[in-house]
Amino acid sequence: MAYDIYEISFTLRQSICVSEEDENRIIPYLAMLYKNGLIAVNYQVYRTEKVVKAVVTASGSEIQEAKYENIYSRKERNELEKDFQIEWQKIGVSTDFESACQCKKSSWYLLKTDFSVEITPVVCGTCNGRVPLYQLPYINGEQEYYTVLGWKSAYEAMDRLFLHSLHDRYTYRQLHKPDSQLSIEGREIADAFEQAVGKPFYYYLFSYYRTTKQCPVCGNDWQAEKSVVDYQCSTCRLASDRTTYD
Repeated sequence: MAYDIYEISFTLRQSICVSEEDENRIIPYLAMLYKNGLIAVNYQVYRTEKVVKAVVTASGSEIQEAKYENIYSRKERNELEKDFQIEWQKIGVSTDFESACQCKKSSWYLLKTDFSVEITPVVCGTCNGRVPLYQLPYINGEQEYYTVLGWKSAYEAMDRLFLHSLHDRYTYRQLHKPDSQLSIEGREIADAFEQAVGKPFYYYLFSYYRTTKQCPVCGNDWQAEKSVVDYQCSTCRLASDRTTYD
């Protein structure tokens, strides 16, 4: 399933012309949709004489259903609807993103991202599609995916620094070592999701120079897993891939 592009129109009910202030009122609502896993971070906002419009990327029309709202996005929408008529219109299909998962049930999941991923950091172990966050339970007592998206942002920043050869030793350690601060947070997120969904939830360890033949935590040989990643350790819930140096 591809990711769709929608145009959300916010038309004032009373005034004829929209202002910059009206445009600024829309931003918190879009931020809430993003934090609830409903749209990608690359949304754009603009205004015409009479309408404020937002172009967003989402994984399907079901995101408009009230059941996928959280308390924050619902509150923002209710406030906006006092002054605006809100309409969603699909305007195309994104060619920039990986396909979204369309499995009714996934056998396992993988927490994996990099600097180029603007959508969910969760991968389906059955179909290798990206799993929209709103289809997963909240974790850590939150009513949004704040912790998940915060980790995703930190990981992508670290990956971008490594790509530009900035502070290689530190950035690579954060991406590659299972006991780095970044990996510890990611593994805690994966574990929390596993407890919530009741399915194995693996954490991806990035390798660039060479992949060890054993799991770096328990020391057991990696288990081959050909569909989504090259290696898994079912004991430690870690996954990795071969590199060009292997």
